[in-house]
Amino acid sequence: MDVYKMQAMIAGWADEVYPKRTPTALLAKMLEEIGELILNPGDPMEAADLAILVTDYFHLIHFDMEACMV
Repeated sequence: MDVYKMQAMIAGWADEVYPKRTPTALLAKMLEEIGELILNPGDPMEAADLAILVTDYFHLIHFDMEACMV
Protein backbone atom coordinates (compact mmCIF):
# COMPACT_ATOMS: atom_id res chain seq x y z
CA MET A 1 0.00 0.00 0.00
CA ASP A 2 1.38 3.40 -0.87
CA VAL A 3 1.64 6.28 1.60
CA TYR A 4 -1.32 8.20 0.10
CA LYS A 5 -3.64 5.19 0.42
CA MET A 6 -2.44 4.45 3.93
CA GLN A 7 -2.92 8.07 5.02
CA ALA A 8 -6.43 8.13 3.50
CA MET A 9 -7.36 4.82 5.15
CA ILE A 10 -6.16 5.93 8.59
CA ALA A 11 -7.75 9.36 8.23
CA GLY A 12 -11.09 7.85 7.22
CA TRP A 13 -11.10 5.51 10.19
CA ALA A 14 -10.05 8.24 12.63
CA ASP A 15 -12.57 10.73 11.21
CA GLU A 16 -15.31 8.19 11.84
CA VAL A 17 -14.20 6.99 15.28
CA TYR A 18 -12.73 10.22 16.73
CA PRO A 19 -14.32 13.11 14.79
CA LYS A 20 -13.51 15.76 17.42
CA ARG A 21 -9.81 15.01 17.83
CA THR A 22 -7.32 17.85 17.55
CA PRO A 23 -3.67 17.99 16.52
CA THR A 24 -2.74 18.91 20.11
CA ALA A 25 -4.63 15.91 21.49
CA LEU A 26 -2.84 13.66 19.01
CA LEU A 27 0.54 15.00 20.11
CA ALA A 28 -0.35 14.23 23.74
CA LYS A 29 -1.43 10.71 22.76
CA MET A 30 1.85 10.29 20.85
CA LEU A 31 3.78 11.05 24.05
CA GLU A 32 1.78 8.36 25.83
CA GLU A 33 2.45 5.87 23.05
CA ILE A 34 6.18 6.72 23.03
CA GLY A 35 6.27 5.83 26.73
CA GLU A 36 4.60 2.49 25.99
CA LEU A 37 7.04 1.84 23.16
CA ILE A 38 10.00 2.61 25.43
CA LEU A 39 8.68 0.04 27.91
CA ASN A 40 8.04 -2.49 25.11
CA PRO A 41 10.59 -1.71 22.37
CA GLY A 42 10.06 -5.02 20.58
CA ASP A 43 6.28 -4.75 20.38
CA PRO A 44 5.18 -4.09 16.79
CA MET A 45 1.67 -3.09 17.93
CA GLU A 46 3.08 -0.25 20.04
CA ALA A 47 5.17 0.92 17.07
CA ALA A 48 2.08 0.70 14.85
CA ASP A 49 0.04 2.76 17.34
CA LEU A 50 2.61 5.54 17.11
CA ALA A 51 2.79 5.33 13.31
CA ILE A 52 -1.01 5.58 13.08
CA LEU A 53 -1.04 8.67 15.28
CA VAL A 54 1.73 10.34 13.29
CA THR A 55 -0.07 9.57 10.03
CA ASP A 56 -3.34 10.98 11.38
CA TYR A 57 -1.52 14.07 12.65
CA PHE A 58 -0.32 14.81 9.11
CA HIS A 59 -3.93 14.48 7.96
CA LEU A 60 -5.26 16.86 10.61
CA ILE A 61 -2.69 19.54 9.84
CA HIS A 62 -3.29 19.10 6.09
CA PHE A 63 0.26 18.10 5.23
CA ASP A 64 1.10 15.58 2.52
CA MET A 65 3.03 13.03 4.57
CA GLU A 66 4.89 11.53 1.62
CA ALA A 67 5.94 14.93 0.24
CA CYS A 68 7.19 15.99 3.66
CA MET A 69 9.22 12.82 4.11
CA VAL A 70 10.75 12.96 0.62
